[in-house]
Amino acid sequence: MIINRFIPEIESRCISLDNERGAYLATLHLIKSGHRNIACIASSQDIEDTHQRIKGYRTALEDHGILLSKNYIEAGEPSSDGGELAMTNLLSKSLDITAVVTYNDYMAAGAIQALENNAISVPKDISVIGFDDGLIARFVHPHLTTVRYPIAMMAERAARLALLLSRGDAIEDDPIVFTPTLVQRKSVFAR
Repeated sequence: MIINRFIPEIESRCISLDNERGAYLATLHLIKSGHRNIACIASSQDIEDTHQRIKGYRTALEDHGILLSKNYIEAGEPSSDGGELAMTNLLSKSLDITAVVTYNDYMAAGAIQALENNAISVPKDISVIGFDDGLIARFVHPHLTTVRYPIAMMAERAARLALLLSRGDAIEDDPIVFTPTLVQRKSVFAR
């Protein structure tokens, strides 16, 4: 079983999340909330999730006629420290940013800290969206709007699939791809 990766040669044993769709949903929520100058804080890790989430962000912007320079994308380690540094780097570019989509909730928490350190109000001045809906999303202030990553459901499905395989039972040939959902809390301000 492979969780959170898609490998074409063994696709029937892969359980993954539609990361592109998740980032698209997050960016679309910001667009529908009136934001046009939306930055992206990505992971600096060269992995499939990173590329898919950046693609989802860019596609949502393109689908709504929003053209932003590459300066609106900043990468960092997928941690709160990485998010804080990436947000600090975005701020130092003097861009007109009203919202930011982040790679995960920890990076969002770090971004919020960087904004607070610079006397920038979240969500009034800059809205922030995370990804994962981890426990931290409920404890940062303001409570984090995020994309839910259904990891428990994915793990349960993987366990059931592993049991089928261990018994020699037939499994479906199609890959199993979970769809993320948006969780609205308090870190997005409608303009």
